[in-house]
Amino acid sequence: MKELSTKEKVLEFLEQNPDRYYSGQEMADYLFLSRTAVWKAIQSLEKDGYTIEAVTNRGYRLSNPRDTIHSEQVEHFLSEQRIPLTVTYYDTIDSTNEEAKRLAAKSLEDRILIANHQTAGKGRKGRSFHSPSGTGLYITLLLHPNMALSKLTGVTAITAVAAAKAVDKVVFDGVDTCKIKWVNDLFLNERKVSGILTEVYSSMEDESESYLIIGIGFNVYEPKAGFPKEIKKIAGALCDSEYQKHHRLTDINGIGIRTALTCELVRNFYYYFKNHAEALELYRSKSTLIGAYVKINAFSELPKSRRYAKVLGISDRYRLEVEYDDGVKDELQSGEVSVVKY
Repeated sequence: MKELSTKEKVLEFLEQNPDRYYSGQEMADYLFLSRTAVWKAIQSLEKDGYTIEAVTNRGYRLSNPRDTIHSEQVEHFLSEQRIPLTVTYYDTIDSTNEEAKRLAAKSLEDRILIANHQTAGKGRKGRSFHSPSGTGLYITLLLHPNMALSKLTGVTAITAVAAAKAVDKVVFDGVDTCKIKWVNDLFLNERKVSGILTEVYSSMEDESESYLIIGIGFNVYEPKAGFPKEIKKIAGALCDSEYQKHHRLTDINGIGIRTALTCELVRNFYYYFKNHAEALELYRSKSTLIGAYVKINAFSELPKSRRYAKVLGISDRYRLEVEYDDGVKDELQSGEVSVVKY
């Protein structure tokens, strides 16, 4: 694991202790640095755009704490959990899923790619995924499962459970809050806060060249300029402006929200991937659709009698069990649905 630089150590200390001033000597003693090293680090942080208050006889305080993503903390966490993923962080990238494909062509390594900003974030059916800097969290898992990729039924739903449970723990102190809209979206207060895109690549000649890419995008904070017009009515943030008024930008352990979310997501994914029954039970309990009347978009033309249905449940294979208006029952494997409000 790469050791933090002096500047990174000072920034991490200030971010995790935003409620009081600390003298240069206090920070030096705590971090095992010299006062001169602390002073130089603070000057460098100010050049990077951080606003640090300096008050005589009181010390320093970060006046605009940022929820910085610390890949080193993720590496340390994964090492402790014995999760064999190589961590790569990008401040800006076109798309973590696209970068994962490029890396997959070079190596069989399992990886987690983390980005602060995407210039060409991907959604389902070729849609773009709004990925602004500083307010979101964009993660891709590049995996080479030791099984036929055709047997990975439900991996998107399992990822949704892992992500929702991570949100519950990190943002809401363990309270069951985050909901899942079949099959791949997370919702809070009827607003979409996260989407998942799973891509499977398989070689007919050599199974060892097959790999799985799972992209997860979170709207962690509200963008200063707001969400784009085309998604404004549906998009939301995990930590909206009201949340930020009453909470710090760290979880209960003093770790940044985005870093903590990354760690919990990965831990949960590996746990629920091995415990399918528990994942399925949680997926059902967090569903926003069971019992609802919905309009169906199956990405193809449907007869009028198949355009609306009542959702009866979710099958053991994570399919949506529905009953159409004509009384016929069915299981939807893919597509999109929207709740019809009377």
